[in-house]
Amino acid sequence: MALQAIWRLEIVILSGYAAFYGWLVSKFNAGVPPVGIEYILSISTIFCGLCLYRLKVDYSILKALGEYSGLLEAYIYGGDAQSKPVGWQKYLNDTSRPGREFPSVCRRYIGATITFAFLLFVNCGLTGWVIYLRFGDGGIQGFWA
Repeated sequence: MALQAIWRLEIVILSGYAAFYGWLVSKFNAGVPPVGIEYILSISTIFCGLCLYRLKVDYSILKALGEYSGLLEAYIYGGDAQSKPVGWQKYLNDTSRPGREFPSVCRRYIGATITFAFLLFVNCGLTGWVIYLRFGDGGIQGFWA
């Protein structure tokens, strides 16, 4: 269920970004760029960063569940009374977190990481480009004046 919820979240985020960029391109093609485009893109970039962090949290929970399931299976299918795992909350509080840190989770779920890191990169690049055109170095003559 947790994995399905994560996949639904990914689909909603990617669909939302597809709609957002579709709207943005339609405004550019119509020759009427949105007012405050640099602010819209800045908010979009911040939102994308938050989505990437949220997915990291969800995937780290999923990874911890997998590790804990492994302990339970080892105990159930042949472990002795000495290898009895602790409860879930105690496991989360007592175990070290190296397996749930950002680089480890990113390596484990590389597809989602690449997709959302690329989306963040595109957002940052587009935002920087628009801000540069608007404010940097005198801008382009008539740039959305």
